[in-house]
Amino acid sequence: MRAIYAASIKRTWDFERVEGNPLWNFIYGASTGDACDVATAVKALREIPLDFIQWKTRNSHRADLKSREGEPAREPLPWTERAIHKWDKSPFTLDSGNDMGEGDPTIWLLPYWMGRYHRLIE
Repeated sequence: MRAIYAASIKRTWDFERVEGNPLWNFIYGASTGDACDVATAVKALREIPLDFIQWKTRNSHRADLKSREGEPAREPLPWTERAIHKWDKSPFTLDSGNDMGEGDPTIWLLPYWMGRYHRLIE
């Protein structure tokens, strides 16, 4: 059964890896003992705004993102250029937020403490 679970985690991490999601990086590293993208995860944890306000962001007009109107970005936007969202939302969304909400701090706390607990970060 362990081999099946390990293969499932590897397959999911391969899919999620492009997002640079620190939670999935640490889940993969802690579960398998294999190297994960620690530098990418730490970069994301440093970029996530800790006020957690879901500021309105509009990026669909940007020519540098090479996306047509209504289509998602080709790669995830840096946290400094997107609205706070939970891990079940797409990091490829160009326009989001409404200035009236506050994000859940567990998007930062859970991966941070998971990485610390499993000694993936110091």
